[in-house]
Amino acid sequence: MLKKLLSMLLSFVLLISILPIFEHNAYASVNEPQVHVKLKNYLGNKTQVTLKPSGTYKTIDGKVSLNSNTEYILKLEQSQLKLYQGSKSIYQSTSFTLASSDSDSSLSINNRSYKGSFEFIMETISGKNYIRPINTVGMEDYLKGVVPREMPALWDLEALKAQAVAARTYSWNYGGQTITDTINHQVYGGLTDSHPNSNKAVDSTTGQVLKYNGKLISAVFSASNGGVMEAAKNVWGYEYGYLKNELDPYDTSFNWDFSLQKTQIDMKDKDLVKPDTWWKNASEKDSKIISLIKTWLNNNGYKDKDIKIVSIPTLSFNNPSSTKRVTTGSITVQFYVKDIKDKDGKLILQEVKQTNVAASRVRAMIGIDNVKSYLITKSSSNSTAHSIAGKGYGHGVGLSQYGANNRAKAGQKYNEILAFYYPGAKLVTEYTQTDISAPVIKDIKASFVNSNDNVRISFNINKAATVIVRIKDSTGKIVSTLLNNKSLNAGSYSYTADASSWSNGSYTTEVIATNSNNQTTSSSAIVQVSKVEAPTISSISTKYDSDPNRIVVSFKGNQPTKTTVIIKDNNNKVIKTLASNQSIAVGTTSYNWDVSNVNNGNYTLEITSVNSVGKSSSAKQNFTLKKAEIVAPSIKDIKTSYTASNNQVKVSFHVDQTAKTTVELKDSNNKVIKTLASDESKAAGTRTYNWDVSKVNNGTYTVAITSTNNSGQKKTATQKFTLQKPTAPTIKDIKTNYTASNNQMKISFNVNQTTKTTVQIKDNKNKVIKTLANNQSIATGTRTYNWDVSKVNNGTYTVSVTSTNTSGQKKTANQKFTLKKAIAPTIKEMKTSYDTSGNKIKVSFHVNQASTTTVKIVNGKNKVVKTLASNKSIKAGIHSYTWNVGNASDGSYTVSIESVNGSKLKKTATKKFTLYKVKTGTVKATNLNIRQKPNASSKKVGSIPNNKKITIFEKSGAWYKIKYGKVTGYVSVQYVKNVK
Repeated sequence: MLKKLLSMLLSFVLLISILPIFEHNAYASVNEPQVHVKLKNYLGNKTQVTLKPSGTYKTIDGKVSLNSNTEYILKLEQSQLKLYQGSKSIYQSTSFTLASSDSDSSLSINNRSYKGSFEFIMETISGKNYIRPINTVGMEDYLKGVVPREMPALWDLEALKAQAVAARTYSWNYGGQTITDTINHQVYGGLTDSHPNSNKAVDSTTGQVLKYNGKLISAVFSASNGGVMEAAKNVWGYEYGYLKNELDPYDTSFNWDFSLQKTQIDMKDKDLVKPDTWWKNASEKDSKIISLIKTWLNNNGYKDKDIKIVSIPTLSFNNPSSTKRVTTGSITVQFYVKDIKDKDGKLILQEVKQTNVAASRVRAMIGIDNVKSYLITKSSSNSTAHSIAGKGYGHGVGLSQYGANNRAKAGQKYNEILAFYYPGAKLVTEYTQTDISAPVIKDIKASFVNSNDNVRISFNINKAATVIVRIKDSTGKIVSTLLNNKSLNAGSYSYTADASSWSNGSYTTEVIATNSNNQTTSSSAIVQVSKVEAPTISSISTKYDSDPNRIVVSFKGNQPTKTTVIIKDNNNKVIKTLASNQSIAVGTTSYNWDVSNVNNGNYTLEITSVNSVGKSSSAKQNFTLKKAEIVAPSIKDIKTSYTASNNQVKVSFHVDQTAKTTVELKDSNNKVIKTLASDESKAAGTRTYNWDVSKVNNGTYTVAITSTNNSGQKKTATQKFTLQKPTAPTIKDIKTNYTASNNQMKISFNVNQTTKTTVQIKDNKNKVIKTLANNQSIATGTRTYNWDVSKVNNGTYTVSVTSTNTSGQKKTANQKFTLKKAIAPTIKEMKTSYDTSGNKIKVSFHVNQASTTTVKIVNGKNKVVKTLASNKSIKAGIHSYTWNVGNASDGSYTVSIESVNGSKLKKTATKKFTLYKVKTGTVKATNLNIRQKPNASSKKVGSIPNNKKITIFEKSGAWYKIKYGKVTGYVSVQYVKNVK
């Protein structure tokens, strides 16, 4: 909270802390100064802004008036300022001024409101143009937008009064120059930032400024002086009698401190040749302060450089003045710049060293938000860090804002506060609230009265004044002066000017009021003089139309009017009023008079038109009514047509007169089954009706039409027709057939019409799992589709066939079926065994289906050496075959079995085995050990003497499986000879 408060307090003070004090040429008049403020701070640089007045604003040239509470858009387009209301452009210029005659009016610019008048200009910044408003506002209203930006509006009222006087004195020094709403002058928030408490402070000090030896002082101030006011001479080198050094017991509690690590980045293990390996991830410890130092480096020789600050070896502030504020400082900054390397591509350590330089230079590097003042109470360093502490915030010269508030809390008045902080300065009232109140002209109106060609002007003034009332034409020439410096009291007034000799066009009425203080207010209103002539009535026509037995009256008017049209008989009696004071536009107007019950004869048409200013014209036209002989209507061209897509019969016919017509449909028994129209009144022409026959049977029907004209004459006509609606298609012979060889389900059906057909397969949950045809056009006859069921489970399914004919009639048929797919046989329990006595291999296996089976023996070269069975039909069960291996070589073999069932589904199975026929051999060792398993570490189960014969059953690597006597086991191959 404190940080936020300080930021606001210093928005203006920080500027003054870095500028020398200087004198401006002040306003010479004792009237309220007008302050010209260029609005930049909150608006920024914009090419489009939104304007919304509270009160009426007008351009100075009087061409455009902006209405209260109406939103407008100002755009910068093609080097022109263009003002829009909605999408309509209403004004454009390279610059223009908006002003209001009402001092209470305000203008919102991008949702921030300001009082006063506004000049809109184009400002060029860095080669680009932007919209820049300049707000001209009275000093007091200006201060109401400034004071709450410099000091919290809820602080003590006496402190705010002191701030208001200081701010007024500061602003007054600019003497009519255009300033900004930024910290370069004073932050100005307009009406939006005003607050009742700070407004009260401004109003309570209206016109009050500080002077020294008859001149405005430089009313500098800071947030806090830390308990010791600084002399201006110690800061800027200028001696001012009212800016002296003094102890301030009301501002002693603002303390601050910070520390800065000496080592910011540990460079241990950092490769200076390959900085990309660590640069991005290396961050300084005190990033906030370091960023300010980097900014200083960028502005002092290292523009746009990528910098890493690795250490701050030294930092100190020294040489305090008589007011205990330091005057010098030292700092050393060591850093790397990413693109500065030696010839070997290694980063070069850079160093900036400032020794015993002005303390302000070191403060500028570290930041004035860190070194808040020069009143430093501690500056020390240890092996790892620097520690700085101090008191106060700002330069400490002049008024202390914290001190002022504390003094106000202690009961001091604002004049006492100002007397302490600006000793010797006098509080002077340059003007009062009454002095600065200019006359206010309100409710100015100007209107042209066409009936007598006069311009009427009315207005109200709020106080006695000398008044000029005059009217200018579009060239600025005065065409009438109604008052010339006439003294008027407060009140409402109206005057009239004779405009009979003026040309039509735009005129400006001006009211100028000047009070005794020579303050002048002006206001204007635009009036359009548009003299209107009486309307003309021409091209009068009366025509008889036998159908529908009427007189058509028409005429042309040259102006919008209120018009009355009447018909009189030959006795001058009004027998028909066609229009009574009716508003009609410019152009031809026509009316119809029904003469069905009117006798032939002579009549008069009278037309009277009155325009918007009350001027009128009349015209008459005599005519003779001679009606044609009336005959019954004729009915012809009766037609009926059936549309199958919407199941409707269209009935059409032609009637040659306006008539009331009844249209009925009758069945073969002459019974009315549908009435399409009953006494329906229509003009001559072709009529059409539609009859929904979706629930009507085929057969013979009659259209009966009766038409009666306005004279009661009737005509009836009939037309027979046959209704033959098409029928929906039929779907039959739905069949399903499963073919195991290709795992396909064949689906067929018959349709008796050409249709759009959809064929779907649904599971037992009625879910569509396959669409074989989707809205497919098919001809009459049998259609066949195939469904691959290789990945479909056995079960119950439904074929759903939906066919729609060209008339939109639909038929759906369903057929359930069971899918039971054939499966290939399974071959298992394959075994091979060697019969040593018969020297045969026995092959056995189990097959689960009756099948045709082939059994082959394949050697290691994949060559068939024996076929034990070839396409042999066998039943389900265990089967065995033998192979005499007397001529076969030892080695690796494979049994290959292939079984094919009745559905041609095939299964193949193989099993490898090793053939090693029984042999004999002779021991060639003194005593050959027999092992339980084929390895030397296995248990010994016996031994064989030298030269003994042994029986060999198989070979396992470097071991023979043998039998000697009753012992079976393994012996080493190397100790057996004569194996055969």
